Amino acid sequence: YTGSAGWIYQGLIRWFLGITKESDYLIIEPAVPDNFGDYIVKYKHGSSLYEIRVTRNKDDNLHADEIFIDGNRIQLVDYGKHNRIVLQI
Repeated sequence: YTGSAGWIYQGLIRWFLGITKESDYLIIEPAVPDNFGDYIVKYKHGSSLYEIRVTRNKDDNLHADEIFIDGNRIQLVDYGKHNRIVLQI
């Protein structure tokens, strides 16, 4: 059973919430069921904090201030800021 909790945690983050890290990018591809509510993931990259809110609110779109977003990819930059990102699914 050693490591089981770690694998479950990774599975939830990667395959359920849809957050993966690839080089200097976070990839967001949520796979939550339709009846799952909004959620927030906080990710620390060096001295920067990325707060990602995933919502089903049609008024929200993927947006963020002062950071680069390419489709579902968020460029991670270590510059000591708190970044708030909203992804509408």
